[in-house]
Amino acid sequence: MEDKKKIRRFALIWCEMYKHHATIPGYFFEDIEFMGESLSELGFVMDCGESVEKAFPGSDVLNDNEALQRVIDQFDIQTLGNAIYSQWRYFNHWSMSPMEERDYQWFVIALSQLAKLCE
Repeated sequence: MEDKKKIRRFALIWCEMYKHHATIPGYFFEDIEFMGESLSELGFVMDCGESVEKAFPGSDVLNDNEALQRVIDQFDIQTLGNAIYSQWRYFNHWSMSPMEERDYQWFVIALSQLAKLCE
């Protein structure tokens, strides 16, 4: 896995972008060059949520902000990064509807914790 400083910097930048998503052009969230490739370069994998399911069996962490909040302190860096990558890819590729405010908030919660883990 890449240096924690790089991961922290990435998480802080993207956390702010998701917080202020209404003022940022949508292609920044959709283009693989920005988020997807960066996550991959940092050592994370898009595993369709498999690592989250393994860590938190039966949990709805990827779809429920309250479920995420309940276990957010139990994530390790790799699993959380993989979850962010998988969630990003879901909205980037598979979702048939635009992100809602709660979806942006999910990323804020997850990216904030990722930055914290890399302090």
